[in-house]
Amino acid sequence: MRSKVTVELTSCDRKLIKALYDALHPDNVDLPKGLHIKMEHVNGGLRLEVESEFKIETLISTVEEMLEDIHSALASMDVVKADA
Repeated sequence: MRSKVTVELTSCDRKLIKALYDALHPDNVDLPKGLHIKMEHVNGGLRLEVESEFKIETLISTVEEMLEDIHSALASMDVVKADA
């Protein structure tokens, strides 16, 4: 069964969107066959599309991991801003 999830992140801060893209991009290479992740800048935001030919649990797990990575990146940025 093929499943797909699209997540769109929007912000008026283009530097934030670029930083999130740069933080997530390295994790999206060398994926297992049947798992596809597409990231693109759209209308000042970031669109993530995750598609899986595996069980729905695989798709959910992948999206959860990406959301955790986004959360960690945002938390790191907050620490850097606070120290500046």
